[in-house]
Amino acid sequence: MLFFLGFSFAQLYAQGKYAPYLESFEGERVLEYYHGEGSSELQISEQHSQFGQSALQWDWSRKGAYFESSNFSFLENNAEDLVYNALFPSSPAFIFSVYQEKPQQGEVKITFLKGGNEKMWFTINLDFYGWRSLRVPFYEMEGDIPEKTLPVDYDALQISSLVDAGRLYFDDMIFSQYQDDRFPYPDLTVPFIKADQDHSIDHWMPLISNLELLDRLDPNALTDSASQDIALIQSRINEELYPRDVQEGYDQVKEDFEQLGLYEKAGTVAGPPLTYNVEEVYYDSLQQGPRIHTNIHAFGKEIRKLAEAYILDSAREGNHAQEYKAMFVMASRYYLDQGWQKGSSGGTRHHVGYATRELTEAFYMMREPLREAGLLEEIGESLQWLTNLGMILEEEDQFNVNIDYLNTQSYNHLLQLFLTANPETTAALLHSFSRYLTVILAQQDKEWGFKADGTAWHHNGHYPAYAVGAFQQVPRLLYHLSGTQYRLGAEGHANFKKAFLSTAEYSHLYDWGFGNAGRHPFEGNTITKIHTGYQLMVKAGNPAGDRAIDEEVAEMYVYLWGEAKDAFAEGLKEQGIKAASLPAYKSFPYGATAVQRYQDWAAIIKGYSKYVWSSEIYARSNRYGKYPANGTIELLNRGGEEGSGYVQEGWDWNRYPGATIIYTPLEELEPEEALLMFLSEETFAGASYLEGNGVFGMVLDESHGKNADGLVAENEISFPGKLTAQKSIFSFGNKILCIGTGITSVDAVHPVQTNLFQTLLGSGHSLIRWEQGEKEPQFPLEGTTTSWIIDPYGSAYQVLDGGEIHFQKKTQNSYHNKYSVRSGEVNPSLKAKGVKETKGDFASAWLHHGHRPKSASYQYVIYPFLSPPQQEEWKDNISGERDFEVLQADTLAHIARDLTENSTAYVVFEADQWQGMGLLEGVSAPSLLMIKEHSPNRISLSAVNPDLNFPVNSKKKNGFDNYSRPSLLTIRLAGNWSLDEGGEVLSIAHREGQTLVELSCVDGLPTQLSLHKVP
Repeated sequence: MLFFLGFSFAQLYAQGKYAPYLESFEGERVLEYYHGEGSSELQISEQHSQFGQSALQWDWSRKGAYFESSNFSFLENNAEDLVYNALFPSSPAFIFSVYQEKPQQGEVKITFLKGGNEKMWFTINLDFYGWRSLRVPFYEMEGDIPEKTLPVDYDALQISSLVDAGRLYFDDMIFSQYQDDRFPYPDLTVPFIKADQDHSIDHWMPLISNLELLDRLDPNALTDSASQDIALIQSRINEELYPRDVQEGYDQVKEDFEQLGLYEKAGTVAGPPLTYNVEEVYYDSLQQGPRIHTNIHAFGKEIRKLAEAYILDSAREGNHAQEYKAMFVMASRYYLDQGWQKGSSGGTRHHVGYATRELTEAFYMMREPLREAGLLEEIGESLQWLTNLGMILEEEDQFNVNIDYLNTQSYNHLLQLFLTANPETTAALLHSFSRYLTVILAQQDKEWGFKADGTAWHHNGHYPAYAVGAFQQVPRLLYHLSGTQYRLGAEGHANFKKAFLSTAEYSHLYDWGFGNAGRHPFEGNTITKIHTGYQLMVKAGNPAGDRAIDEEVAEMYVYLWGEAKDAFAEGLKEQGIKAASLPAYKSFPYGATAVQRYQDWAAIIKGYSKYVWSSEIYARSNRYGKYPANGTIELLNRGGEEGSGYVQEGWDWNRYPGATIIYTPLEELEPEEALLMFLSEETFAGASYLEGNGVFGMVLDESHGKNADGLVAENEISFPGKLTAQKSIFSFGNKILCIGTGITSVDAVHPVQTNLFQTLLGSGHSLIRWEQGEKEPQFPLEGTTTSWIIDPYGSAYQVLDGGEIHFQKKTQNSYHNKYSVRSGEVNPSLKAKGVKETKGDFASAWLHHGHRPKSASYQYVIYPFLSPPQQEEWKDNISGERDFEVLQADTLAHIARDLTENSTAYVVFEADQWQGMGLLEGVSAPSLLMIKEHSPNRISLSAVNPDLNFPVNSKKKNGFDNYSRPSLLTIRLAGNWSLDEGGEVLSIAHREGQTLVELSCVDGLPTQLSLHKVP
């Protein structure tokens, strides 16, 4: 193979056709194309190299010395390699690695010439040692630079010295490769990159300004109490991190270390390139050979094993501790020499927090050996730069909560505070860290974070899958810092706690369902991952800091795990802790979500609006996820999604239960857009609830909207079918009443339907019932009925308006959500496992509204999870008198009454046209209300304007700042009513036999009032 490669390049040299996209400086013949003036000496050297075996060594002896070449080619922009190119533009960049053995003051200038004249240039600072890998966009340089995204044009490269003498090694030089404009990062070598960018856009990017804050830190003297608290925090961290048992023996640990390929060389530790995101850079295996390198994540895992082995061997007075320490120190020197140093960005290290957890833990665990080797400060500063630790020293008005930070970097930051030889510095940073966390966890009015209703926002929406990481990491911080002067402030702790407990309230028992799955439908959307987080939240105490355990969290823990033979839960029970009782109905307006509970089941109800996106579709994830929020109702028993019949294998992505949809072949259902997070132009999506009952409403409108993750200038979007509807869902005890009106579409090819159910067929769940049977399971099966149907899991659906139910049982062939039929690509993630097509046996039912319907409608009621005896008796019981009634169902309002509870629920879509009904004679704005009549003289009322009323911000992708502003709602009640104590209103007045109640509605949360009648 080596002979073949050499022969191939020899041919190219001989034919004069050697003009590479990348130069790796392999072999002496490369020097034919690189020329230096008299005080420059060039040679191919194996002393230091990255990929391949050698690099270009340049020695110079005077200021102004230079070398140059005209032998290169440019890579074109390959759109197939840039999946999100339309959304995230890319531009040509000059990419290279450079090595220096000792730092010096001064600069080297890199110039790009055209026709012998300087066209573009930039300089690099020489105050570094080791490797620096750089990605410099041409549009960031000086001179006659191209505009972003446009190709570059030059015919000669010149590198010249602005210092008297020196030596540099250049390797892996790419003369022009398109790079995603978001990711070339500045550092101390090329500080000019992104100098004019709003740095809050990218929280991953290390900032020189934050590094300077760390450098300027002037800590106070250490007090005895601070010293004691620091020792307590360290002991808690050590208890968590330090190993208790041997994972691998000495021989295995040594063998794994040797696989890193490290060796001493001329006073440094050499080895394969230590990389991150290396796949983003062009590679030429003909020049560079096999791509042999060590990924930083794998490196971190390996040295963490070394750290564990050292700690265990030291504790047990074994024979190998000194050898483990020597290996670890050697690996640390290699890490630094490879350019993982303070002030170095390696070209880019975006999303690096996901890859450095084990790395940080290893360095924390080995801080004493690092101190002895004189490396502790340099290692600490490296990590503090890499993860932007200096941001905790900024002014509070610069703090911004971010779920990614809490997941991937917050715990690393805590560990990094101890990677210093100065305990005074640790104490000062702990104070700043606690202040930072307190502020960001309390923030409800930022782009992302924990909102007033308990939702967790990421990617401009409620996103539990991302929040799980924060719910795993923040409890560790709360616990480790609890009971010390560094504990988090009550406001931050309390707001986080509310979001943390909300995970159980929008899930059942552990699953949060497909409506809030983001781009991960049916892929482990469960809060079981934060089991340990719940334990730590209990032990962290309450937000006020005056209780050793948090009893509210403890009660929720017992609710979740009290029946699972869980030792921690048993311990809480012995302390008198009882299981929490979850509300029968609760809404999460920032997620356009409501949850109804009854006995052992829950219904998760989901919509979307102008502010809350419908789903997240990525280029290779959730490709067919258009409908999971079209007024869906996911019925869950205690078995969660899978136990309730919801699985991906064979799932028809049109058939989300409760959704009103245009039934479309999957090949057409997949959008053309690589990224799509649809926002309608409708503000009506939300819920109100009162004393266990609730009502949800939304205006469904696909005719026009925005892409919440599209380009700001090009984010308007619409769907050709222009589907619209008004949908409401009334939750009355053991039943769910569903109403739809104004169902309209212009699609003449595909039918409009409202789904009742889609559930997996299996053992014990193979029978569906309707008026004429089934007594014995049949498969396949299809038919219609005009009255009722019971699905395989025992939920009954009764049509109230004479509509026809279509049903079927069959083998369904579908596509995996991570496979794009348009592109033919499969997501390489482990979740996809290379699967393109899926298959499964399902039962499904729906209401058919036809093609191009104009103001179609439906009314049906669901009785979830009937017991077998109830199912047997259903046909007889259905003919009895109903305990509810529909009072109005048109485009103005949906109104229904629960006769058992003597309560009426109102969904008022058109407030200015609606004439009122019963006690409610009018409202000033579209709203959802409930009135319960306890007696002729006493009522309870809840009301909400579902318009979240976000401030408009044209610079944001979704067009808004993500927080609710108050809006007024005036309610007109028949008769004279006065407010009982405790109710909060802006005003209440009596006028001509009516009572006018003025409310301030904010966050989409209902205001609940008690009133009594007065003369």
